[in-house]
Amino acid sequence: MTKTNFGEFREENLYGTNGVINEFMRAFDLDLLMYMSNGDTPLGFEVRDYYDINEGGKNYLLSLNSELKAFRDDYYNLKSAYEIAERIDLTVNIVYPYVKKRTYSDSGLNMRPVRTSVPFKDFNKASKVSYLSSFQILKDIQRDYQLEKLRARIK
Repeated sequence: MTKTNFGEFREENLYGTNGVINEFMRAFDLDLLMYMSNGDTPLGFEVRDYYDINEGGKNYLLSLNSELKAFRDDYYNLKSAYEIAERIDLTVNIVYPYVKKRTYSDSGLNMRPVRTSVPFKDFNKASKVSYLSSFQILKDIQRDYQLEKLRARIK
């Protein structure tokens, strides 16, 4: 099977940087690394430009390119918990704690890669963030909901 340098393929064909592609992969539980190799060296946990990608991986990523573009645009755009809640069709009271948790640590330090110009003490539902996807927030909410359901069944 033919292999291509991933960095060249990404630059010519895909929407987004490796950072966005890695966040996309995590947000949707996609195992893109199964299509990649790095000679005899083991792969890390994220895609890298120096990896090679096989034909199956190229075709798979090309089939997701419009979704990747939508994810990228959402990821980089400034948005508030209100806007995220509207996008994923949930109430802001459900969404806001997840946005805050992705934006700040418990001690109030800004979490990377999320960006905001609002200090921890002033952060609220209208505060704008970027480098965070609405779909990542939805995944966090869904994961916690599933855990709650499981815990309720165990009791």
